Amino acid sequence: MDDFSTPGSANVYGVAPSKANFIAPRKRPMSSMAPVVVLDRNGNCVLALGGSGGSKITSGVALVAMRVLWMGNNIKQAIDFPRIHHQLIPNKLMAESFFPKVRTGLLY
Repeated sequence: MDDFSTPGSANVYGVAPSKANFIAPRKRPMSSMAPVVVLDRNGNCVLALGGSGGSKITSGVALVAMRVLWMGNNIKQAIDFPRIHHQLIPNKLMAESFFPKVRTGLLY
């Protein structure tokens, strides 16, 4: 079970444990789930999405939403586009391997 934090042990994504998420009776694990529903001025649904990927959920969902809403991509283009994720703790930047120009620029 990797939803809770374990003292002294990073989770499967390499995220350091958080005291606020330690196992305790009657406690639910914290989640980085990020469902998004975007409505237009008339209340019509323009975009509804969510994601999987543990600690990368929030940045992944945000990037897909930005590409659809601001850059005019269709949903497939936005999902297929390479992603960058920064975990903060540990101070680590992840760039998908098929993002060569950005990856090269950041690493060298």
